[in-house]
Amino acid sequence: MIIGASLGGFSGLTLRQAIELYSRLSDEFNLKAIEIRFEREGKRPALWFWEADEEIRNFLSGFEVAGVHLPFVYLNPISQNPYIKKISISQLKSAIEKASDLGVSYCVMHAKGFNYALTPEKEFDEWRRIIEELVICAEDNSILLTLENANFLHDLNLLAKMVRGLNSKWLKITFDIGHAHIRKVASLSTYPIKDLMFRAMDFFFRSLLPKKTCHTKLTAR
Repeated sequence: MIIGASLGGFSGLTLRQAIELYSRLSDEFNLKAIEIRFEREGKRPALWFWEADEEIRNFLSGFEVAGVHLPFVYLNPISQNPYIKKISISQLKSAIEKASDLGVSYCVMHAKGFNYALTPEKEFDEWRRIIEELVICAEDNSILLTLENANFLHDLNLLAKMVRGLNSKWLKITFDIGHAHIRKVASLSTYPIKDLMFRAMDFFFRSLLPKKTCHTKLTAR
């Protein structure tokens, strides 16, 4: 089993501090995988994709499996505004190209965006078109693109439908256990009693856990 973590999980550290800490941890615990974020957000140790340099390349090359998380927080690839949509997709493609240039194993994305004019069915079709375009970019740059079970594709059935439908060896799934555990909450007026009880148990048992927990991802390869 190959074990690693995302530098984005080391909240409150600079990117350099996180790299130094992770280097020590990898030596001590024989960590063979690493993931970095191509998006500066809050106190997470991360960088914009255009900031990645030779030092980052050398750090990533020391791991058996290395990946990058594509930007998503500030983008909207399905925006009704055509300019925002164009720029968002362009940034995703540029980030994929940069990930390939760094020689990493994969890049992972969220299907995050909003367009109130779309029905769920039309939104699925829109995401399918966009992801197909990004898969072509990934293939052209010889890098694996993976979809994380989050945001619009948080439902595993919908996620599997998307990946199977596109049917490309350059497209896989990154399974985030934390995201899979989060259940979509319906209105209390229509919420089944059993599911409401499960949701209450989620809240109760989470309060018993230590403050710092492991955020785990599994990438199908």
